[in-house]
Amino acid sequence: MAAAGLTMLVLAVAGVAKLNDLPEFQRSLLTWEYLPDWSSDIIQIGLPIVEVLVAVLWAAGVKRRWCERAALALLAAMLGATVVQCVRGATPVCNCLGALTRHLAFVSETQLLMFKSGSLFVMLFVGHFLLLLPPPAVHRTGRADRTGRDAWKPPGFTLIETLVTIAVIATLVSLLAVGIAGFRRHALRAKTLAYLGQHGAVLSLYATDWRDSFPMFADPANPPHAVTGAGETITFNVYFESHTVWHWALMDRYYDGVPIGVFFDAEQTAQRGAGGAPFVLSCSLLASPQFWARETRSAGVSQIVASRYSEVTFPSNKAVLLSLHPFTRDFVPGAFLPDPRGMTAGVPTLAADGHASHRAARTFVPGLGIGEMTPGFSGVFHTLDLFVGLHTNEGVHGRDW
Repeated sequence: MAAAGLTMLVLAVAGVAKLNDLPEFQRSLLTWEYLPDWSSDIIQIGLPIVEVLVAVLWAAGVKRRWCERAALALLAAMLGATVVQCVRGATPVCNCLGALTRHLAFVSETQLLMFKSGSLFVMLFVGHFLLLLPPPAVHRTGRADRTGRDAWKPPGFTLIETLVTIAVIATLVSLLAVGIAGFRRHALRAKTLAYLGQHGAVLSLYATDWRDSFPMFADPANPPHAVTGAGETITFNVYFESHTVWHWALMDRYYDGVPIGVFFDAEQTAQRGAGGAPFVLSCSLLASPQFWARETRSAGVSQIVASRYSEVTFPSNKAVLLSLHPFTRDFVPGAFLPDPRGMTAGVPTLAADGHASHRAARTFVPGLGIGEMTPGFSGVFHTLDLFVGLHTNEGVHGRDW
């Protein structure tokens, strides 16, 4: 009874906390990569209400057994969803205790969710079924002891007790297996964010040297363009391709002797080495804000100028560097790249204020649909904003999320 009561108390607190912080809870739901889009609105309101309702009905003594079974099903669903997320390599944000979550000293929010769901499931499972067991009976052997009375021995495990023990062990083993399976992926993601943080420091140093400017090393009026780094020269014809070769332009002066792997998503490098796309510089940094607005875009190269840090209106909401690995990791040549608006994959992103984070792709604001197309200059690269954070509406004056 005590275990069930404690579980119900935690469920009630979690439900009330989420209802008190619904916008944050809704944002956390966007990080659940395998959660159907249509279910987000239902879960946002339905889950906290169910948690509170089950706890209140149990406390009032209404159908306590059914309340306990409903709580068991709810916790089992949470635990199962977390296991699926972690096994598939996604790191969801929990926020299961609303604003209280941010004050808990857990290593990650995923660990918090697994710990809460797993421990509450075990407590309620044991408390629920042990209360159904009959009191232990005296097992008589049929043999008399020295006083002439029948000898007795303690009862052994019943079938239900055995099944409960197996269930508890299986739950703990599954939690351990998930932790081991997800450890390497979490380590790689942390490594990716560390790389992005380093690049943020380098870009700040570059801005100090070049009048607060973001990197610009190609003349849009005079293609082809060439950059040299680490003894290798790379040439390209399209000005906006600068966003994929920015690191070569900065390598000799700002990255003395650094391994090439730091410019790639660590998960990508672990899969196929330093191939594929490196971190890309947002194209919206390579032209004026007027170029990134339909109403003010003009032909020619007059608007193709380097943007400055001081021009960024929303530093914590403006992407500077991004990893394209979440979009290209399962890419099949000849197929279409996934539409970011339908994805929930985490995108490693460096913001203009210097902080790096994994952001769900669908939390980004769609960019300028006409891309870099404009008559009168060599700037046609891609015509649709397939990648989030590259074609920000109004450029450095706009928001990416």
